[in-house]
Amino acid sequence: MHTPIGDRIILGITFLGEPVFLLLICLGIGIRLLYYHCRSQATTLGMVAVGAAGLNYLIKVIW
Repeated sequence: MHTPIGDRIILGITFLGEPVFLLLICLGIGIRLLYYHCRSQATTLGMVAVGAAGLNYLIKVIW
């Protein structure tokens, strides 16, 4: 089942779940929300993004 192209595709998909990548996406969305004066949504997004990344790291360390 393993092929070189299949492995590269799966590694690319896995990269999309990296905390740094997700935080950068959330940062971009948060900046856009602030630009359109949606301060409460931007704050909520920031708290959720940092909390999710922190929880992800904590679970990996504990597990």
